[in-house]
Amino acid sequence: MSHHSVIAAACVAVGLLLQVLVAPHVGIARAYPHVPVALMLGLSLARPGAQGPLAPFVAGITLDLVTGAPLGAMAFSLTLVCAAASRVFAALDNDSLLVPGVLAAVGCLACEGLFGAFMLAGGYQARVGSALAGAILPTALYTFALAVAAFLVLRALVPRGASAVPTNVSNVR
Repeated sequence: MSHHSVIAAACVAVGLLLQVLVAPHVGIARAYPHVPVALMLGLSLARPGAQGPLAPFVAGITLDLVTGAPLGAMAFSLTLVCAAASRVFAALDNDSLLVPGVLAAVGCLACEGLFGAFMLAGGYQARVGSALAGAILPTALYTFALAVAAFLVLRALVPRGASAVPTNVSNVR
């Protein structure tokens, strides 16, 4: 197994453990963080070239099983959002912290929005406006804060001498 595979597997395992053991106890109002979403987004932004679709899919399926959501809702949402965020970040090729922060915010909102849409389509009884204001936006904000922290930690785990963003163009600034 490569260094990237070990980190991805550890993120999935730690995310599941934290989701089961810690997340139910740190909710604010009706918002509970989705720790696997935060870790997978942080990982896909910290390693945009090395992140494949397997880790977000496994993290999403386990989150679906833990939360009782329709099976595949978070798996689809998380895989799609992580792939898009990784590709956009690799294409932007920017060293500032603003770009991954914005991508993490948009990714969390998109992931939670897709997940909420699947929940509503799967029979969850709520109005769209109340679900958006009461659950989706606060959960996305909470998950965003964790995703930024996960990005900063996982970026530090990039081996020395390796670029966080693989590129074929020289970085002349």
